[in-house]
Amino acid sequence: MREIKFRLWCENKKEWEKDPWVIQPCGVLTWLSNGIKAVNRKTHIIEQYTGLKDKNEKEIYEGDIVQFQDHIMTLVFKYGSFNAVLDEMMFYLDSIPDCVVIGNIHENPELLK
Repeated sequence: MREIKFRLWCENKKEWEKDPWVIQPCGVLTWLSNGIKAVNRKTHIIEQYTGLKDKNEKEIYEGDIVQFQDHIMTLVFKYGSFNAVLDEMMFYLDSIPDCVVIGNIHENPELLK
């Protein structure tokens, strides 16, 4: 079984949320010392851990930008699996050995140009 983890990008603050996040049926929630705080999905982007690590042992999340040989690809969850997208082609993420996370679509969009 893979570990189920998430990260949340706050569009308003343009930064990653620091709190531990848990997904519940009613949406994304965080456990705080004073209780549970709901998060607005219009202001936050939820990205799931793929369960895989790059060749440097860095966790790979959807929304990450990875490099494999001379190719730069983005990670998406589509059609029930995590995939790397290169131009119009999609590859199963686990079929790309030795990729390296070089950034993500929020903090490093220039890598995709």
